[in-house]
Amino acid sequence: MVSKKKQEEKPEGTVNIPRELPMTNDLDGYIHLTDKYLWIKFSDEEEELQYRINGPELIRKFRTFRELIRPCKGVKFLHNEVWLGGVRMLVIELHRPDKDNFRALVNYEDFRQVLYDFEAAKVVGY
Repeated sequence: MVSKKKQEEKPEGTVNIPRELPMTNDLDGYIHLTDKYLWIKFSDEEEELQYRINGPELIRKFRTFRELIRPCKGVKFLHNEVWLGGVRMLVIELHRPDKDNFRALVNYEDFRQVLYDFEAAKVVGY
């Protein structure tokens, strides 16, 4: 028997990896995301901070995101209801070496789209 559940179709050939997401609270800062790494660049740092992540695990955890996700040491994704100008934001808390901790804000829907692109790329074999 075929399931009648509505399934979201992934567009063939959708690959937008790597993606850069701007931070709204650090205008020259950004988050560069692939399915294996997360790079974070702050305006007051010369080099990017690099974190190794597990893309498939992050996607799985993001589906049931209720409180927080720790994709790697020093990084937490917080499930705070933060809205900025009518746009829902994702709060990413970073523990920087030799600096104060920082909470970066990125567009929640843009972040979800990046994860969707990771899955689509895996489906079409990139």
